[in-house]
Amino acid sequence: MKNSQTEFKRPYPVKLGEEQRVDTNILILGGGIAGCWAAITAAKNKGVSVTLVEKALTVRSSAGGSGCDHWEHAVTNPSCPVTPEEIKHAQIDSNDEYNNGISHYIEAREGYDRLLDLET
Repeated sequence: MKNSQTEFKRPYPVKLGEEQRVDTNILILGGGIAGCWAAITAAKNKGVSVTLVEKALTVRSSAGGSGCDHWEHAVTNPSCPVTPEEIKHAQIDSNDEYNNGISHYIEAREGYDRLLDLET
């Protein structure tokens, strides 16, 4: 088994054991999708300084900043010919009608806007 510290080339130097002081209004522990959205919401809606800390290498952890499957149906982007309603029906039809259509509809309807939120 490979050591996770050497498996991937990091884009920054690893400084284990060093301390860094950060002035922040809100500290969020965990860069999963919930942590990312908490950070985005606090920074945008409250205008506060936010620091998000992720414990793992984001290439392999479940950190939301590296992307997740929620963007695969971001169909409201200007270049997509498919509608959220069509995605919902396709998901239901492809699973013999045993699927949560409303969650796919919401994902398809909201995905592109949320992706734009992450970019800002």
